[in-house]
Amino acid sequence: MKYFILTLAFIVVSTLSLDAQRRNNNYDVNTALPWVAGRLPLDSDAVRYKVAYGEGTTYQQARENATASLITELGWEHGITVTSKTIDEVKHTINNDDSNFSQNRSTTTTIEQDGYTASITKVDEYSELDKSTPHSVKYKVWQLYAIDCPWASQINLKYSTKYGFGTAGWRSLIIPGWGQFYKKQYAKGSVFLGVELAGIASIMYFQNRYNYNIKQSLETPILDLQIEYTNRAHKQQLYRNISIGACAAVWVLNVLDATLLEGRPRYVETNFDIALNSTANNELMLSLTYKF
Repeated sequence: MKYFILTLAFIVVSTLSLDAQRRNNNYDVNTALPWVAGRLPLDSDAVRYKVAYGEGTTYQQARENATASLITELGWEHGITVTSKTIDEVKHTINNDDSNFSQNRSTTTTIEQDGYTASITKVDEYSELDKSTPHSVKYKVWQLYAIDCPWASQINLKYSTKYGFGTAGWRSLIIPGWGQFYKKQYAKGSVFLGVELAGIASIMYFQNRYNYNIKQSLETPILDLQIEYTNRAHKQQLYRNISIGACAAVWVLNVLDATLLEGRPRYVETNFDIALNSTANNELMLSLTYKF
């Protein structure tokens, strides 16, 4: 019983702390794209990515503020102050579409200021509408940029909220909650893991009580006590079997949840890839890649 109570306390504390962490985030953790949460694309070792963030009372204003913050940051990195004229020119060029951003309409432009030149390409964009403040709305926009990347216009990020047995399901089959953790559903994973641990603890407890009562029934010479201990043992055996069934049911539910239900957006990585790259001698190179 002590272990059962401790396990329940673990579930409650974990869930509360994860909910608090979720509230402290500036974005919706359930819908935000991976790079918004800090997980840059899979080719981040070959491409220099930067994430820009902006807010505004309109969607377009938030987009332009995000771009302006990126330009200012790039200038600071090289010890220069980018003029407001340059910022205005770039942010209007990058955000020249009035509708939602689409990867197939990515725009590349060049920043030139005091001898510093940089090519920036908006690769992706994510936005949210914040209505948490009464009588006020706020648009929040995150933009993903590729810096000085000759093939940036060919970058096509793909996402999916589906995981399946091959990515998340088998993890939960081995350890309850592992698949949910892999899907970044930490609260749900903590609940599955905690409930399973509580079930295992109850199985051990009732099995221990069953063994104790059986031992007592065999050792006592008094018939009435033998019957009493035997009845207690059968009751503990029933509770143990119920706990085993509950654990098995939760285990199966945990695997089905990890396999069938959607999770937070993730990158879709394909085994076969075709890319057109530029070499140091400005020669085009077609590369075919297959990942085993």
